[in-house]
Amino acid sequence: MFTEEVASLPAVAHGFKSGLDLINQATSLGPNAVKLLPKPQFLPLSSSSSQPYPSSKQTEHLLAGSEVTFRSIVEDYAASHNLLFIPSGKTHERSRLPLYKISQNVEGKGGILVYLQDEAVWAAAGEGEDYRAIGLDEMVLRATKRR
Repeated sequence: MFTEEVASLPAVAHGFKSGLDLINQATSLGPNAVKLLPKPQFLPLSSSSSQPYPSSKQTEHLLAGSEVTFRSIVEDYAASHNLLFIPSGKTHERSRLPLYKISQNVEGKGGILVYLQDEAVWAAAGEGEDYRAIGLDEMVLRATKRR
């Protein structure tokens, strides 16, 4: 959430609105969004812009109404334990879902690879073994190697 002071800044409100517009466009395009979604424009705000910016109260309402996803819960949980949740650029062989690296450092050394499905975190049971659902606490323990 943004503080009222930050949310009332025109550039922040503009950026937030632009981001929401981009998300709404991507949602309406469905699976073709990757191909059809135009690149975002990073233009400076003009002082004579006739586009009204949302007030801080409107911005707070937008933030409060944002959808909570399982991925955001996992990311927040990892962050609360000083872990990074990083897209690995790979996919799980069977499910074809994206794999994420949960690690203590930016280089991604150590940590574990997981994917998210059916509101569960899936991680390899062991070296070269099949993936199984694990709890968030186990995810943290395995990512920090404190089993």
